[in-house]
Amino acid sequence: NAYAEFYCSIDQKQEGIAFLERSVFHAARDGHLSEQFNRNSGYMQGARDLTWSYASYLSAYMTCFGKMPKLTTAFQSRTPLH
Repeated sequence: NAYAEFYCSIDQKQEGIAFLERSVFHAARDGHLSEQFNRNSGYMQGARDLTWSYASYLSAYMTCFGKMPKLTTAFQSRTPLH
């Protein structure tokens, strides 16, 4: 999500949104996030439910969209963010 925030901050919003959507795609169905993506499978691994994982997602989302997301809807439906 650091990449998402970076791209959105330099006016490359589509690239930033693509990173956010990838996070949503690989998150657990109930919205839980882990600290890392597995480099081979792309799925979440490592410690689960770390505060900074959520803070990073929210910070990037706010940079890209200027508002807080409706997390339950986004993660449960797996719909695009924009």
